[in-house]
Amino acid sequence: MRQWLIILLFSCFLISCIEGGSSSSSVKAIPPVRIECHSAQHADCIPQKSGKSVYVGLTINPVACGAYLLSQPPTQTLQQVFDAVGVTSVSSEGGFLVGLIENWFNFGNVQVLDLPEGEYTACSFIDQNNDGRWSTGEPLSSGQLTTGATEVLLDIWN
Repeated sequence: MRQWLIILLFSCFLISCIEGGSSSSSVKAIPPVRIECHSAQHADCIPQKSGKSVYVGLTINPVACGAYLLSQPPTQTLQQVFDAVGVTSVSSEGGFLVGLIENWFNFGNVQVLDLPEGEYTACSFIDQNNDGRWSTGEPLSSGQLTTGATEVLLDIWN
C-alpha cells in the first residue's frame, strides 16, 4: 500500500510540473545564417580568400559590432561574449565569398538549438589572420536575427 501511495504522489508531482511548470518566456529555434560577401563591398571578399573562417556571434543586446568586439578582453572567447556562436569556412561562388552557419554553440561549447524568443544582434567577421578574433580591417557585418525565422542573410560588409 505504501508503494502505491509513493507512486501516486510522484505521479501528481510530475503532472503538476508538466502542466504548471512552464515559464512565461518561450524559446525558438536559431535560424541558419547565410553569408555573402562581394569584393565590391570589401577588398578581402575575393575568391582567393576561400577557406577562411567566418564567425557569427549572437547577442540579445543591441550593439555596434566593431566597438563591441574590440572592447572585449583578449582572454575572453567569443562563446564568453555572445549568447551563441557559429563558425564555418567561406567558399567562392560566382565572385562572392559564401557560407552557411547552421550549428550554434554556447560558453560551454555545447550545441545550442534555440534561444529565448526575441531579436538578436548578429555580429559576423571573416577571420583573415586566423586568430579567432575580429581585427580592424577584417570584413565585418551585422544584422538583426529573430529567433524562429527561416533564414537570415548577412550581405553588407564594412
